[in-house]
Amino acid sequence: MERVDRDRGGGETPPRTPPGDARGETRASDGAGASARRSRAALRWLALLYLVVLTIVLLIPLGTTSPAARGEGWLSLRRRMSPAGVAGDVVVNVLLFVPVGFWLQRELPAPRGAAARMAAVLAAGALFSLAIETLQFLLPWRVSSAIDVATNTAGAALGAALVLLHDGR
Repeated sequence: MERVDRDRGGGETPPRTPPGDARGETRASDGAGASARRSRAALRWLALLYLVVLTIVLLIPLGTTSPAARGEGWLSLRRRMSPAGVAGDVVVNVLLFVPVGFWLQRELPAPRGAAARMAAVLAAGALFSLAIETLQFLLPWRVSSAIDVATNTAGAALGAALVLLHDGR
């Protein structure tokens, strides 16, 4: 094998062209791209933290009587609350899941079309809510509710719709 001596000018390889145009000039957007990637990664971690905290909050003890002792089953439709308490519970459940829908709308792999993406967000939001409600059913201090699944899913839909409105789609 013949060795090429680069100091004598023989067989030099051209310098690598950094990201940018063909002349080797870097674009100002390269720094902005790295910054955007870091921001996106930070938002993913923040969303994950929100989901963990939300799960913990939805599983902490609220009472001492088990759902079975109260005659309530999995995904019960009965509420032992005043109408004002039910209304407040609905509002809180919707608001708690707005960030979930917002994040899912931004982060789920993009199926073709806004309707398909919205359906994917609704399915993911409903499955997350159903998992939480199933865990609540297994805990003696929590009550599982189909109303919660519906309102949580509505909150995820609202969050996804806010993204669509913001993006103008």
